[in-house]
Amino acid sequence: MQTSWQCCRLTEPKLKRLLSELKVQDKEELTLKKLKADGLDKDGLKEADLRMKLKNIMEKFSLNADLREDNRPGPGNEVYMNEVKEQDILKAIFKDKKLNKLWLKAEASGFTEVELKALKEEFQHHQDKVDEYYALVRETAQKQQDDRNELGNDINKFDTLQDMEASDKSQPHPANAIKEKHHELKSNMDRLQKLTVSGPDGKEFIEPKVSNLWKMATKGDFTKEELESLHTELKHYEHRLLKVRHMSNQIDLLQERAGDDIEKLQTSEGQRIMQERIAQQQRKIEKLHEDLEMRIVQRHLEL
Repeated sequence: MQTSWQCCRLTEPKLKRLLSELKVQDKEELTLKKLKADGLDKDGLKEADLRMKLKNIMEKFSLNADLREDNRPGPGNEVYMNEVKEQDILKAIFKDKKLNKLWLKAEASGFTEVELKALKEEFQHHQDKVDEYYALVRETAQKQQDDRNELGNDINKFDTLQDMEASDKSQPHPANAIKEKHHELKSNMDRLQKLTVSGPDGKEFIEPKVSNLWKMATKGDFTKEELESLHTELKHYEHRLLKVRHMSNQIDLLQERAGDDIEKLQTSEGQRIMQERIAQQQRKIEKLHEDLEMRIVQRHLEL
């Protein structure tokens, strides 16, 4: 009711601008629904962006000026919960949820002010890449929809469908570009995670499975010297684990880029040797993990 009354107090030019901006907002909301229906926006990036835009519209036209703390609905009310979510979004530095969580860890990792400033630039660069990724997804989805509509509206286009398909094969498939972008984002996120925990107060280990072994070891019946030795072993284990994962990611990237030539890629001698080497290293790592876990659990049970 309060917002409706405020709308009535707007001048006619402002009201027209408000309605125009709300129409754009509605279109983007429909796009969001389509993205969610296709299993996209899992990180809630687009949804957070739309909430922020709606909040800005409300502030721009003073639609929330009279919403005081004592007039707000209490906890448990749906309106209250939505406002809490909007407040969380406004407090967030980055639109990407995972990036924000990682930034909170970075702030608590003991970096200096200068180091944090440099790290923030790295985070912002990643956010820009995320925005580019979602823009590419939206652009691809819109183009596919336009192509379907164009074919549906002109029956004569079906006569040249084979020519179009032949032409498309000579062009990079949009899905491959999206996969490659996604792979780049994942690799860069892994890099940011490593940077974040490298601070003076950062965690001992990056990998959760290695971190869990170390936590278990600190609660076991080990001497100080034994713990130091075990810590070094776990560091070496983690390094090998990350190295093999990087090699596997490189293979995946090559396969994504190969597209229709995947069989040719898999039969190449270099590819075969690389896959055998990765499989061999993975077996060694699994054996190493079992040995470390057995030693730690054994001393843990002796307590």
